[in-house]
Amino acid sequence: MRVLADIVTSIAPGSVAQGNFESIDRTVFGLNPTLVAGIPTTEQGPPTSGAWTLADRWVDALGGEWACTLTGTPGTWLQIRPAVVTADPAGTIADGYVITRADLAWTSKRWDLGGTTWVEVVGSVMAAVADATGGSTVDAEARTAINSLLAALRTKGLLAP
Repeated sequence: MRVLADIVTSIAPGSVAQGNFESIDRTVFGLNPTLVAGIPTTEQGPPTSGAWTLADRWVDALGGEWACTLTGTPGTWLQIRPAVVTADPAGTIADGYVITRADLAWTSKRWDLGGTTWVEVVGSVMAAVADATGGSTVDAEARTAINSLLAALRTKGLLAP
């Protein structure tokens, strides 16, 4: 059992408190990686093999929690809890994977659906919206402003690309 660090005598009480919260979260709420053949998984994201049934749970190597929404091999999975990390993970990442960066004021990020970059998430992703085009009367300045706004919403992960 891990003993919590003393924040009163620490020179960095915020960091120590954060570490304590992460330790409690994993210990109390059981977010240890799912065991595969008796060994904690090293996979980031949902399982990619094995037979799974509806409502099975999976905790990946980073602590992201997943629920099986469709029985199968390997089943269909929905992330129900982001992984809490202090750096953007590297390696093979599932599309749409969500992390929360504890070191960046609890900023949430989502792996870009194109699988190329992490993007900050400030809400749920909504359906794609096309750029402003066409029409019989063109206001170029308004069109530019609208398209810039749409681009910003895509970059923040609020609109699908």
